Amino acid sequence: MSQSSDVARLLQDLGSTPAEVASVLKVNGVQGVRNTVRTLTPIVRCILLQAVDVWNLNIVEGNTLSMNFRDGRKGTVALPEAVKQFLDAFHHGAYPELELPP
Repeated sequence: MSQSSDVARLLQDLGSTPAEVASVLKVNGVQGVRNTVRTLTPIVRCILLQAVDVWNLNIVEGNTLSMNFRDGRKGTVALPEAVKQFLDAFHHGAYPELELPP
């Protein structure tokens, strides 16, 4: 990934509904922890698997992904609506199969 637009495309590719996002995460073996905003969030974990030149990903205010690139640049991208809806449902206990075991 060389720029924020590449990360935005990865987020869009997760699906157009919360169920599609959950399915993509499940197929890729991505799990996470509810009510987190950094590396334990399943969305962040999924992007980190695909974008090797980004780090320090954070979900800010539930609607933006901020990131640092390994070359020192920083960027932000808006979360697609399906991803925001997935995260809201996940944080409220939906998709228990995507939760990391304690």
